[in-house]
Amino acid sequence: MDYNTLLDVAVELSYRLAMNGAETFRIEDSVNRIMQTYGIHAEVFAIPNCLHVSIETPDGLPMTRMRRIGFHGNDLDAVEKYSNLSRKICAEKPDPTLASQWLEEASEKLLKYPLVVYLLGNLMGAFGFCILFGGTLIDSFCSGICGVVIGLVILLMEHLKANPFFKTITAAFLMALLAYFAGVVHIAHNVDTVIIGALMILVPGLIFTNGMRDIIYGDTNSGMNRIVQVFLIAAAIALGTGAAWKLTNSLWGTFIINPIVDHHLFIEAIASLVGCVGFTILFNIHGPGGLLCALGGMLT
Repeated sequence: MDYNTLLDVAVELSYRLAMNGAETFRIEDSVNRIMQTYGIHAEVFAIPNCLHVSIETPDGLPMTRMRRIGFHGNDLDAVEKYSNLSRKICAEKPDPTLASQWLEEASEKLLKYPLVVYLLGNLMGAFGFCILFGGTLIDSFCSGICGVVIGLVILLMEHLKANPFFKTITAAFLMALLAYFAGVVHIAHNVDTVIIGALMILVPGLIFTNGMRDIIYGDTNSGMNRIVQVFLIAAAIALGTGAAWKLTNSLWGTFIINPIVDHHLFIEAIASLVGCVGFTILFNIHGPGGLLCALGGMLT
């Protein structure tokens, strides 16, 4: 048995899970299950920015791998495919070299939405949630355009390798600036709902959910790490929108806050459906899972 290759496969698979936004429990459990399939006990320690795995071969040789986990996003298609690969390895127990080939083949089969569809996801997410929060149809279109601005800024900042904190500040500032301008030229009826709808794209809901799941599973360090990330991103959102409000307030004066629109429940449900379809694109969900997410949002 080539234990070096086996360990490399298990660690690389879990590393890719981590880089695509998987929970700590899933990351550690994948390594443990793969190694147990081959009769090896593994000690695994994972936090959002580090993965450490140690094993001891049957002849007493210790082996250790450590991977640094950098900034990463949330690609649920990748998480699903790598999780399925982990189950396949456990079920079929292939030679480690073959398992390594399967890992590379799984990477080649990952699906990605093209840029136009990604921007459409930003538009739909902001559009749907603006209506849900009481915006008019025009407000929702303005919010959708602001969502597209957020998508473009995020892509640009990722290309520049900016960290998530400054990436969020920049996106929130430029989005809010555009929303306030739409209010100045009397296109938007209620600037607040325009901004709130678009800000849903930046709200770290998935990080918060994973953080709570980590805490519930007993991975307190990882959970608290993620919760701190949530507060930092929330602070970045506040700083970005606050800076835009301060600038526009000094240039154009205080905005009149118009009352929100009380939409019919059916309209709100359809708006939630549209918004959740947008988020299935942003989280790179393909297949029936996307439909379930959208229907779940509508029913909620």
